[in-house]
Amino acid sequence: MSMMDVVNERDAVTPFTVTMPNVNNYHIGKGIVSFKQTGQPSYTDLGNSPSFIYTPATTKKEHFSSRQGIKTKDFTALTEVGATVKFILDEVTGTNLAMFALATVTAGTGFVTLTGLTQTVITGDIQVVGTNAIGQQVDFTATVSLIPSGDFKFITDTDDFSTIEIEAEVMKNATDGSFGKWTIREQGTSGPAILNSVTPSTGLAAGGTAVTLIGAALTGSTSVTFGGVAATGFTVISSSQINCVTPAHATGAVPVVVVNPGGNATLTSGFTYT
Repeated sequence: MSMMDVVNERDAVTPFTVTMPNVNNYHIGKGIVSFKQTGQPSYTDLGNSPSFIYTPATTKKEHFSSRQGIKTKDFTALTEVGATVKFILDEVTGTNLAMFALATVTAGTGFVTLTGLTQTVITGDIQVVGTNAIGQQVDFTATVSLIPSGDFKFITDTDDFSTIEIEAEVMKNATDGSFGKWTIREQGTSGPAILNSVTPSTGLAAGGTAVTLIGAALTGSTSVTFGGVAATGFTVISSSQINCVTPAHATGAVPVVVVNPGGNATLTSGFTYT
């Protein structure tokens, strides 16, 4: 099994060959970071993230031949593989701080209380959707286990913004043995749409609820369906937001689907009719 699985999204359709050297390959990374905690139905946009770093970790065993006067290395074996991700979040929210502090969250009216280091582990799926204007856009997904690390400054000097630093161990995929997957998208093309949340997530069976859909790569979307029925008042606000109005539907939880030429996005049980 390979340690890293780099996926070229367009390989399944047409070959994607980039000539080198080529200035279009220079990369200034920008992107949207989202997290779906184990057991939760949808991703949460973690807000502005000025830095997201992936670090492979390997352990090697080397063998040296003694057949000549100077020992020479004749074999190298990888005996351990793994990876970590480190990322910084600018937006100080209960969700982000709970991830940093492995905290249990108790909601109140107008506030939340975090009880730090009361969870032994927080696991889930993390994703990065490249939104950079310079160079190929790189997306990333992995299952991770959060590790407390870094510092949180309650008080900052020189008028600095507070930031949250989070480190996570990338977990091995049980199916293919990979430690994270990448999608490299040719400059100027859009990747498959991603839908993280629908707010509000409940409404009347008669329809008419104005909702906001948050995700990524939503530009170019042509419609939204709730349980197979097209929404009305459909407007793409930005690459990360769509506004629409729910259609009438029988009561119960239904999937919400964003129809996009680059690939549809589905949020299972994304909206519940009451």
